[in-house]
Amino acid sequence: MASLAASLRSPGEQIPSVEDGFSLPLKVAGMSGAAWGLVVWVQLTVLGLLGLAHLPALVGLGGALGLVGPAVAAATVHPLVYLFGGGRYELTYKVFGLYAPVGVLGGVLGLNLLAFPALFALEVRGLKSVHDLSWVEAAAAMSAPAVVLSLVGVAVGLASISAGIVAIPSLPG
Repeated sequence: MASLAASLRSPGEQIPSVEDGFSLPLKVAGMSGAAWGLVVWVQLTVLGLLGLAHLPALVGLGGALGLVGPAVAAATVHPLVYLFGGGRYELTYKVFGLYAPVGVLGGVLGLNLLAFPALFALEVRGLKSVHDLSWVEAAAAMSAPAVVLSLVGVAVGLASISAGIVAIPSLPG
């Protein structure tokens, strides 16, 4: 079984050697999501915005997002990975699932500015290594879904404004 530290050092060797199936990445991602929910709860409690009653909801929501997030990320990225000559979906999912603990740092106020670019770089490196892609191919596969969703969002926003569905507030004066 690959540890997180070993998979960070040599993802091309360690990630494919993880047991077949999705069980370990699912466990790691779910526990990381629950930890993220706990981190967010602690911060919001310290700020006086939440109480103890909110802990189960945030930990449960974090765990659910931890399970769903890597699957959605892998499903959106893998078509391009495959197009660039990558292998099985299972390897793509393992990259996202096993690197989920790094995403917990994204829940820490201030660290999120460093954690998300670091996670992006780690996932690009992981995809490059396990699928034998170039850096450009791995980065393009990771970036393309965000670019496409952004363009769709802009198009929907502009269409809504032009159709009069959404009004642009005018500034006073």
